[in-house]
Amino acid sequence: MGNSIDIYTESFPDVDNADIILVGCGEQRGRGYLGPASNAPELVRKNLYNLFYWHENIKIADIGNIKHGATYNDTLAALQTVIEELQLLHKTVIIIGGSQDLTLAQYNASKNIKQLVEITGVDAVIDLDMESPFQKR
Repeated sequence: MGNSIDIYTESFPDVDNADIILVGCGEQRGRGYLGPASNAPELVRKNLYNLFYWHENIKIADIGNIKHGATYNDTLAALQTVIEELQLLHKTVIIIGGSQDLTLAQYNASKNIKQLVEITGVDAVIDLDMESPFQKR
């Protein structure tokens, strides 16, 4: 699969010709972990890129990772902005890595541009911890 994906290495991928955009985000402070960003996006990519890919008519671009912001809200704002812009281009966005609360950035991006929200979460557990230290009240 890695040979079929337009991957951001030295130059930014052509998102205009892509149907699906991969965005990594290792943010996990919303889960209460106050350390650095996780390397989950890279671990997912390592395994994803090794899969067999037979959908030659579906173009995928991997635009890299959202940088870990100075604050949790900085990272969410950056992720939300990127998702909004890609959705305005009618792209399907897949977020890889990070904690479950990143779904909020995806939801808010869709809400801001008044787009129907379609979210699929792939995780062992759906974390709906209302006691998160970063929960807005």
